[in-house]
Parts: sequence; structure tokens; C-alpha cells
Amino acid sequence: MEKRVILIWAVAILIVLVLIGLGWFVYTKYIYMPQCIDSKCFSKSIVECSRSFYLNENNDFIMAYNILGKDSSNEKCNVNVEIVQVKKGDLELASLEKESMLCSIPVGVFDYPESNILDCHGILREKIQEIVIDRMHSQILANLGKIGSNLTKVL
Repeated sequence: MEKRVILIWAVAILIVLVLIGLGWFVYTKYIYMPQCIDSKCFSKSIVECSRSFYLNENNDFIMAYNILGKDSSNEKCNVNVEIVQVKKGDLELASLEKESMLCSIPVGVFDYPESNILDCHGILREKIQEIVIDRMHSQILANLGKIGSNLTKVL
């Protein structure tokens, strides 16, 4: 009888240890996100595609980067980019606040994810493209006379 009680306790302790190990694995792999405090840490995390969070502040924006890890092919690194705050600019740029996009950049290469917007998708990308198109449209309308006169010279 005593051996049976010891065996039950041993199995119970083993089960608890396995559950703790499994919980630790899930936490470190899927929940915990270390925070980078400088660009050196961020660039290392991007190159290695290791999960981390980085808040980048420049003159115009405060950007949040969540490095989520590699995609299923292990060739691209998925990074969520969010504009936390627009510090300078017009009302049009203010509409970008709190919007995000998911970017897939090559593993092993350092570059800010938004530098090639074609590798990104999401609301932020769509709004940036709308702003660019609207500004191009305004420039064309403002210079329509110059464009027309240059076209007639060519023809």
C-alpha cells in the first residue's frame, strides 16, 4: 500500500512538472515579448527575426514595432508596424495614428519594415497609399497648365 501511495505522488509530481514546463514553453514562445530599448537591439532582433518590441521616436512619428517571428517558409520575418503618435503634420497624417500593418521582410537583412511598403499589408498601408495618391493628384491638378504646354511642345 505504501509503495502505491509513493507511486501516485511521483506521478502527480511528474505531471505537475510537465505542466509547468509546457506553460513556460508557451509563455516564452507565444506570449512574452522582450522590449528593445535602443536601435542596436532592434536591428539585431530584425536580422535574427527574434520576437521583440521596439518603440522608435523620430521628429515626425512614434512607431511601434512588434517582431512576431518567421513565416512558415522561414524566409520572411513578420513585423507588425503601428504609428502610435503623429508629432508633426497635417490632419491627413493624424488619421494614421493607431493604425497598423503587417510587413514581411527577408530574414537576415536589416531594414525598417515600412521602407518597402509593397511587402506590407493592412489599414496603415492603405491609408498611406491614399495620402500619396491624393497628394499626387493635387500636384497634377496644380501643374496641369505646365503639363499641357509641355505636351503641345512635344507634339
